[in-house]
Amino acid sequence: MEDYASRYNIGLRSSHTGYFFCDGFPLEVGAQRAGDDVVSWALSLVAGDDHFVTRDAAQRSRTPMLNPLDAPDAVSAAAEPLEGLLDDCNHVASIYLFHVVPVAGTTPGHDGMKGLAQAVYDAGVSGHQVRTPVDPFESPQAWRDIFRRQVTEGFMQPAQRYSDPNLRTPVEIRQAGELADGVADLIEAHLGPVRSSGDVGGPHMGDMWWRNLLLVTSNWATILRFGICD
Repeated sequence: MEDYASRYNIGLRSSHTGYFFCDGFPLEVGAQRAGDDVVSWALSLVAGDDHFVTRDAAQRSRTPMLNPLDAPDAVSAAAEPLEGLLDDCNHVASIYLFHVVPVAGTTPGHDGMKGLAQAVYDAGVSGHQVRTPVDPFESPQAWRDIFRRQVTEGFMQPAQRYSDPNLRTPVEIRQAGELADGVADLIEAHLGPVRSSGDVGGPHMGDMWWRNLLLVTSNWATILRFGICD
């Protein structure tokens, strides 16, 4: 990744949770090499006819690259402390990703977003049909603000559900926001920077309130779902 950033004069970006990103860095799964620091999977860069292996660059990096297909399990585990802060005696919070699917071969625009959302649902067993276009948010990163606001100021936050500011302390509300940021960082650490996002309908999972956000990166698409059930 460092070699790619230097070669194409693209800066590295980092999140406050310690993950590193490089816009446009294309990855594919490669073979693990004995002695590599990357223990989950190895990576190779594909750049037309100019192929060069980035294992050594990854070895120099302190943060191992993450497998996109592991994102749902990783997010479910990381979201548990946040869900605990959002639960109350009558309601249970849920935060998770649907399946991750490749974006290759899809058409850009509204129809492409709808097609990607359908592909995500088709990868599971819900059988849900997306019947309306998915309008992308004006800012690709708007999903982060929406997610954070819902867990700190919206219906996901118990203090807002009961209109009782004393139900959660300011420290707990701030912690919920920080945990939401951490979940968002983890998603992009697995899938790359989100380049397009938007609200999408979805199957009814028994929640009394829920929201589904389609997230699309350069190579992958998934749907982040967060909701409250009683």
